[in-house]
Amino acid sequence: MHSAYVNATIRLGIPETSLPALEEYLQITPGNNQTGQIKYFIGMVLQHLGRYEEAITNYESSLELMSGIEDIAIVTKQTIGAYNFLAANLMQQQKTEEAIPILDKSLALSQDDNVSATILYLKGLAFSDLGAVSTAIDFFQYSLEKAPNGQHVSEIHHQLALAHGKLGNTTLANEHFQHCLLYTSPSPR
Repeated sequence: MHSAYVNATIRLGIPETSLPALEEYLQITPGNNQTGQIKYFIGMVLQHLGRYEEAITNYESSLELMSGIEDIAIVTKQTIGAYNFLAANLMQQQKTEEAIPILDKSLALSQDDNVSATILYLKGLAFSDLGAVSTAIDFFQYSLEKAPNGQHVSEIHHQLALAHGKLGNTTLANEHFQHCLLYTSPSPR
């Protein structure tokens, strides 16, 4: 229920409306086995509101609280999400070096190629932010190998084009820009 509610408020562009209800739920049921999940959702809302430090705190708390929950299917999905969001928020706050081991933990839990591709893409972005362009290229390529038609294909080709451009590989940069355009061209009506 909380997931649908939070996602709906985010999609509608009004995530701040869900924050009081989530915080009230924490007050009503402290120590409940859903507390870690609620902290995860609060982190999502805070992230969408641009309150990255608070989001980081909630994701960290969520991960700690969810470590004791028995329902492994829920925990794994939300743990991976919490790790990914935590890493993205750390990168947003220029704490990229801290994000990489968190992404490694997320990748170790992932058993879905599309989810793994997203994690590898985030690792590519992290290494790109750190100036490790060749390593970033490797992770972007790994991401494409995991999910050649995945969610971030256009962005990955864009990042590959930029990275190859930085290394002076103009031919490869142009090829990836062409791929990027293929994946972002409007579909015929």
